Amino acid sequence: MDKARFISGISMALLVTGLILFTPDMPLWFAFNIIISLCCLEFVRLRFSNLTASIWSISFFTLAYLIKDLLMFNILFITLSFSLWIFLIPLILAFPHNKSFLQSSKAWIFFGVISFLGFSAGVNLVLFNQFALSPEFNIRGILLFIICIAAFTDVFAYFIGKSLGKRKFLQNVSPKKTLEGFIGGVILTSLFLSISISIFKEVSFVPVLLLILITSTFSIIGDASASLFKRVSGTKDSSNLIPGHGGIFDRIDSHLAAFPVFLFFNFFVFHLIK
Repeated sequence: MDKARFISGISMALLVTGLILFTPDMPLWFAFNIIISLCCLEFVRLRFSNLTASIWSISFFTLAYLIKDLLMFNILFITLSFSLWIFLIPLILAFPHNKSFLQSSKAWIFFGVISFLGFSAGVNLVLFNQFALSPEFNIRGILLFIICIAAFTDVFAYFIGKSLGKRKFLQNVSPKKTLEGFIGGVILTSLFLSISISIFKEVSFVPVLLLILITSTFSIIGDASASLFKRVSGTKDSSNLIPGHGGIFDRIDSHLAAFPVFLFFNFFVFHLIK
């Protein structure tokens, strides 16, 4: 891992942790959605003009603001987002044979709208306590926990892939990824976080382990999906905003999937944070 990437990664981790722990609700909502709006800008700009990307970014922020207090819309968008990530799995596996379909403007915009609004809806559901959580639950802790699942998966997969990786995984989309990195990242993240939360919280270990395992797996699908669209556009990074990482889209691609998937499975299957 190069020095610029390491410093940027630590700096972002400290910044995000500080924002989540110490920022009031509405300023934190604005921070999250400004970040995701910039992510939207980078993503749309991979395929369209700067003007079009700017219009979509502003439109996203406006729509995100309008739905922030609407429970049913937030549930709808995390459900649509979860369905999108399922749908993207065969598209990732079939690439490059489906390149012409992925290049279509409709496919591009559909992915952007659903994935970005799914992330924003997930933040709304937790930040504004739309789950009606009991006082024993730390809302900011849940936000940080979901982020940690994606971040830890990325870190564990990177180092295991570097040290033990031999078998290529999703080679047509992301040639540097290995099967060992994928499996190791998911398993280590799931065990580490489920054991950690069990120490501090009285929770059912197996459902927590399964929830983290599923979320961790989909965070890698989120990362692979970003690589898929960058391959289609012929671009390595969405921008050069973050030294060693590329753009915001490159940095939070796994979180785009982690938030809606975690909340979808919790809401409809496990009910762990009710």
